[in-house]
Amino acid sequence: MKNLLFITAILFYSLDVFAKVNQPEADFDATQVGKTSIQQEIVVTNPSGSKVEEPTAIDIKLTGDHPGDFSQTSTCPTSLEVGGECTITVTFTPQAEGSRSATLVISDRDSVALKGEGTSKGEGTSDDAPPITDYPQITPVFSLDKTGQLSDNSTAQFNGGISVNDASFALTATNVKQLKVEDGKVTQGDIITIEGVIIPDPAHVDKKADIIVVALYSVTDNDCNPSQGDYYMLTKQSRGLNNNYCAWIYEKGEKPDYCHHEAPEQDDYYYERKGHIPRSSSNDYWNRWNGKLEGLLPLSSLEKLSSEKIMLYQDKPRYTGYVCINFGYRLQDEPKTLVFNGEPIKFSVVP
Repeated sequence: MKNLLFITAILFYSLDVFAKVNQPEADFDATQVGKTSIQQEIVVTNPSGSKVEEPTAIDIKLTGDHPGDFSQTSTCPTSLEVGGECTITVTFTPQAEGSRSATLVISDRDSVALKGEGTSKGEGTSDDAPPITDYPQITPVFSLDKTGQLSDNSTAQFNGGISVNDASFALTATNVKQLKVEDGKVTQGDIITIEGVIIPDPAHVDKKADIIVVALYSVTDNDCNPSQGDYYMLTKQSRGLNNNYCAWIYEKGEKPDYCHHEAPEQDDYYYERKGHIPRSSSNDYWNRWNGKLEGLLPLSSLEKLSSEKIMLYQDKPRYTGYVCINFGYRLQDEPKTLVFNGEPIKFSVVP
């Protein structure tokens, strides 16, 4: 009897050691048959706090009705350490019209339901353009060459905006509520999501290009005046609220108290999730820009430019102030034309 209880206990504790994903499903936008969707990222963790803390084996596979319509790549090792995380990148390439589905299975312990719809050319949007009806159109659109010559671009189209707490997207949001921690009490703030869609100039389609995202942060100015704030470049894609940006304000060489990885034991709000994984600092994603064109670093580089949907920013802001965001693309070949939204997406954060 004792042996049976011992074996049962071992099985019970062992079953509590497994990788977990950050979302139960991933829905892809309607995509033309044979075309590839915008990628989605799924974060896998081996959280601490389980009954037995030990590395967990990672095995990833696609099953279900249409596994061939989806593909995945990952940064996951064969064994994920306690407190560790990795990212699975999934794309959708429908092989037929209609509803398509599959299941992304991680180590036979957790899974993500994958869903998408295959369309024929002419349905929804043309070619591989992402849907733009959810976003207001942004005008004007400008082209800038490497000499600094600015001109209107009437053939490229930009859409985008900011959504507060999953409301409809708009070009401006005012009085976003700040997340605050005072005397150990957490006051939840608003969740903001900023996205953009680029439909490039037809003359630029299929050319090599860089995706560029720039933000201007100011403590007091709401008019996007460069002399009243600092410029930042987005150089790494966000993983959403599980790894959000901590602060825009920090002196050179210094790090905000709740951002830096060397901080001693902190309150729960400091951490991304249970397991004491510190939040990455704003500087892990945003780098300061000196305003010179040759100093612009890309978010990503494309072998063939097509219509692009971009997650520009997502956060529960822990700061106050004003932010203006511009985005666009830069051709890699001469004359290295930069095409971007002339009217920035703007928001303000208040206590």
